[in-house]
Amino acid sequence: MASKSVRVDAASLRFVIVAIGNQSVSLRRASRAAVRAAGLVFHDAVKRNISLTDHTLDDLRKLDHPYARRHGGIQIHAGGGGGWIADGRQQVHRQSGNMLRALKGAERPGPTVAYDVWLDVAGAPEIQDVLLGTRRMLPRDPLWQTALGPTTVLEMRRAILSALGKSLRSQAVVRFTP
Repeated sequence: MASKSVRVDAASLRFVIVAIGNQSVSLRRASRAAVRAAGLVFHDAVKRNISLTDHTLDDLRKLDHPYARRHGGIQIHAGGGGGWIADGRQQVHRQSGNMLRALKGAERPGPTVAYDVWLDVAGAPEIQDVLLGTRRMLPRDPLWQTALGPTTVLEMRRAILSALGKSLRSQAVVRFTP
């Protein structure tokens, strides 16, 4: 059976180098370092959002199962995730630690400059229940919602600028595009 995974590509945060003062470093190497830096920030943000410890299973039971379909919507963390996640209701509480162990991140081999962050659900099928939902539980998408989080985006941009500055050692002007 093939490994099932959900992938989010950190390279989708687009950036354009407008002017480069020092051409001695290859643009590919500089962009690879920038995307890797952004990918590591994204990986850490996802890790933060899938390992909440503010509620145990017993606490969630006492809260009348806030992820239950019968409520029509998720009844917990509606205020957001502190900027690291766009919708706090998409965060996941750590119980067994399987989702945290399933979180992977790596540079994509080959000519494409990308850093992948994914959940390898092969070893823990219950992760799929959280991501896709069940007949009783609403689905949550902590990867995508983390990618949309304003703090995540800001920190990824900072990581890109820092990595480009170190790689290019120039007066490069960087403009982020939508």
